[in-house]
Amino acid sequence: MRNLVKLSLFFVFVMVLAACQPGSVPIETPAETPAQPAVSATDLAGTSWSLSTLGGSFAEPNTVLTLEFGTDGTVSGSDGCNRFSTSYTQDGASLTIDQPAASTMMACDEAVMTQASAYMAALAATSGFIGGDTQLVLTDGSQPLATFMSGVAEEGGVVVEPVEPSVPATDLAGTSWNLASLTGVELLPDVSVTLQFGADGTVSGSDGCNNFSTTYTVDGGLTIDQPAASTMMACEQAVMDQATAFMAALSATTAYEIADDGSLLLSDGSQYLAAFTPVSSDLTDTAWDVVNYNNGREAVVSVLLDTEITAYFDADGMVTGNAGCNQYFAEYTTDNNTITIGQPGSTMMLCPEPEGVMDQETEYLTALQSAATYSIRGDMLEMRTAEDAIAVIMTRQQIIDLPEPEPATPTGVVTGAQSLNIRSGPGTNFPVIGVARNGDSGEIIGRSADGNWWVVSVPSAPGGMGWVSASFVTATDADDVPVIASPPPPPTATPRPATPTPQPIAPTPTPTPAPLATPTTEIAFWANRTTIEQGQCTTLNWSVQNVSGVWVYPQGESFNRFPRTGQGNEIVCPTSTTTYEMRVQMLDGSVQFRQVTVNVNAAPLPPANSLSGTRWDVVNYNNGRDAVISLIGGTSINMNFGADGQVTGNSGCNSYFAFYQVNGNAIHIGQPGVTSQFCAEPDGVMDQEFEFLAALQSAATFTINGDTLEMRTAGDQIAIVASRAP
Repeated sequence: MRNLVKLSLFFVFVMVLAACQPGSVPIETPAETPAQPAVSATDLAGTSWSLSTLGGSFAEPNTVLTLEFGTDGTVSGSDGCNRFSTSYTQDGASLTIDQPAASTMMACDEAVMTQASAYMAALAATSGFIGGDTQLVLTDGSQPLATFMSGVAEEGGVVVEPVEPSVPATDLAGTSWNLASLTGVELLPDVSVTLQFGADGTVSGSDGCNNFSTTYTVDGGLTIDQPAASTMMACEQAVMDQATAFMAALSATTAYEIADDGSLLLSDGSQYLAAFTPVSSDLTDTAWDVVNYNNGREAVVSVLLDTEITAYFDADGMVTGNAGCNQYFAEYTTDNNTITIGQPGSTMMLCPEPEGVMDQETEYLTALQSAATYSIRGDMLEMRTAEDAIAVIMTRQQIIDLPEPEPATPTGVVTGAQSLNIRSGPGTNFPVIGVARNGDSGEIIGRSADGNWWVVSVPSAPGGMGWVSASFVTATDADDVPVIASPPPPPTATPRPATPTPQPIAPTPTPTPAPLATPTTEIAFWANRTTIEQGQCTTLNWSVQNVSGVWVYPQGESFNRFPRTGQGNEIVCPTSTTTYEMRVQMLDGSVQFRQVTVNVNAAPLPPANSLSGTRWDVVNYNNGRDAVISLIGGTSINMNFGADGQVTGNSGCNSYFAFYQVNGNAIHIGQPGVTSQFCAEPDGVMDQEFEFLAALQSAATFTINGDTLEMRTAGDQIAIVASRAP
């Protein structure tokens, strides 16, 4: 019967909508019916609604349930007991309302709480809507879930249009702050606590665990209204305790002052409660991870699962990063909180997986270029279009200043990316602990077993080290660094099965155990090769049984940093003769040692990079059709090989860049990235550009003879001939 009521209301509403359409006129059926234009769905942005019915029933008496769609992709309202806020996505008549929502946590009568739960469940189940002028019906695609009237109702049922909150005239409006001290509390390291005062009378931030939002009033003093709407994440107890103390300080605040050093001080009229430092709005030398972006269809969407989009704003007016598949770059300028981003250029890889990643890349780069204003609130960067729609939302990444390596130590230089993620393990599934800038150098202390990741010294990181992709690092003197075992991958949450209730069982007599034979102890430790040349590796092997513990380590190191399992092996690449020691703790507590010495003979040093710092004008190139040809008249192509591992120049129409590595006379050049101009003249210049970039990437060897550079392919064909630029 309940479903019948739901369907009846749904069909009545559809019939009412139909009755509002212009009267139908009988027409004869044509021989061929032309396609009718699709009816565009109402744009919900900026609209407000009051609940009429929920699941076929009217709302509880004296309760007001509302729904307010913002123009910035947020939706908020009241469930009859608490205020809530979340985000939504509209695509035509499709509608999703993201869960869980941030919410206040008031307690109400049981009937009101039950209705509130049903209301939030209906919003979570919504997949589409009908109407949107004066009435709105949310559906799950098969049946109505809730109906609304336009406007926001007050208690008593009078529908009124929403009123904008008054804007406090205060020097706090539009400011952002980081917590510096909290009276009576020693702040936890690496926990960011923030506070942002909006120009619309709202105040929001992070308590170190959850995000919150409420309103504030400045009238001689300062009042921050409570309770605040908040997300409901669970964190470590120490973080939760600090968050509770922080929110209590905000609740007790009655006054504020801006100190001479620019810090913000909150007080209760008799003592200071908290102090904050201002958040800089300078983008220079900042790194960010993209969280959301505008897809160009009036929807702010999240980044696809298993993809990352990054942005680094350098001091030279360039923003660079990874757009999910390709590396990109663009010029940017800022003036106060306005920003202009030029046409992005990018590499030209095609990534088939995950599905949609190439569309995401195009949409993100378009959204990035559409940014006209920006604001930084704590660790959040929000960029908006000239129409004040959200363009991109990012979260801050810590830039790590790597310690300068000592002379003659294994060293890595970031050359393959403007900013390089430093992770807690060898894989993109490990969390990012910070980023290093292009050109930064650091000490390499190890590598992964597959050679795809370097381990670098990061004193501020857990364990004093981090992992970076070897594809974006030029390494020197690192052939003999040891292989370091990967830490366990981050855990994946899995449902815990219900624990069965144990059933009582009758006791079983315990038989007297037969005497056991004394276990045999086994200790073995050896190397596959005990004499190698510099740059070569060998494998240590060990096997122990019936012991209490085992460690394998270079002699002189602290053994407790190198615990091992009973059987295993490790690839080591020492740079000089090294003795490795195995420490075995027996079952009786005694300790035994085994040693293996690996002798290392000197090897010749690799030749220096003779291309570094040189500039060349292209004379001829291979057009890919077995022909080495000259440039089109009136055009020029050049190559500049930087000391930072990048080759840049102009390819006849567009500027380009690519990363390169040199080993003796061997060269590897990565996928070039180019700007996106189109040159109509001279005829054929775009084909020439494409052919030159393909020839550049095909180069495998090079020779310099005076002022002539000749680059050849792996098949020993000429790729490029160039003359030294003056």
